[in-house]
Amino acid sequence: MAFKNKDSSFPSLGEFAGKVVYVSGGSAGIGYQTSLQFAREGARVVFTARNAHPDWYTGEEAEIKINRDDRVVASGGKATFIKCDISNYTQVRDLFFNKIDRLFGKLDIAVNNAGIGGPGGNLVDLDPEYFLGTKHNPMHNNAYGVVYQMHVQLQYWASKKDNSTVKSIVNLSSYNGLRACPGCSLYSASKHAIIGLTQSVAIEHAKATPKMPRVRVNAVAPGLIDTPLTRNQAKSIFEGIPTWQVLGKPEEMANVIMFLSSDRASYVSGTVISADNAETAK
Repeated sequence: MAFKNKDSSFPSLGEFAGKVVYVSGGSAGIGYQTSLQFAREGARVVFTARNAHPDWYTGEEAEIKINRDDRVVASGGKATFIKCDISNYTQVRDLFFNKIDRLFGKLDIAVNNAGIGGPGGNLVDLDPEYFLGTKHNPMHNNAYGVVYQMHVQLQYWASKKDNSTVKSIVNLSSYNGLRACPGCSLYSASKHAIIGLTQSVAIEHAKATPKMPRVRVNAVAPGLIDTPLTRNQAKSIFEGIPTWQVLGKPEEMANVIMFLSSDRASYVSGTVISADNAETAK
């Protein structure tokens, strides 16, 4: 896409009017619904995706669909798709310091949603490619992907030397980041790591400094959500049980993310919200 000069007018209405919001993995599932809901509330949303999938919108299709939504049009919100591989630090840095900065000149809210699943099977039986390589490695794509995004987001805010407004980061973990997951140990480990990062960085930035704003950092730990990737998995796990009884909806996760990103959660930081229909309570 061609990058224009900074848009500083923001003639929009809604809870997030005038806010610039970043969402990774925004072409499907939780990321798509989150991008849509923010845009419906007047935000300027930049969402990223890495690869097209037969069951998903392409990034370009998702951008068109969001921007044609009646509620988005009414609020004055807008979504912009930018292709980015969040497991590539150079691409992530270019995204924020060049592309987002050139478009809007600021960032208010970051939702680090993108990630991958993991190989099934016990650790002893796994091909070393799943932890020595990068393409199919949950630790690299999930844990380090969040490290890369958070590091660049924090450095971007520091570069602005403006501590007058509170910023927000919401990371997507999993209910398998709150419990053991035999048979998916690498995936579980990557999601546990995200929770550790979330809580540690929340403490590091709980107060504004002369060169850095206060940053609220929280995480959402979804259960099994009805997305193209989990639908078939759910059918095999819950044979004979209607999917509506066991699968959450992407928009339900978006609602939690929106709350954590809003001024209504102004005193909430370092928190992990488990949104899994009581799975981790069992």
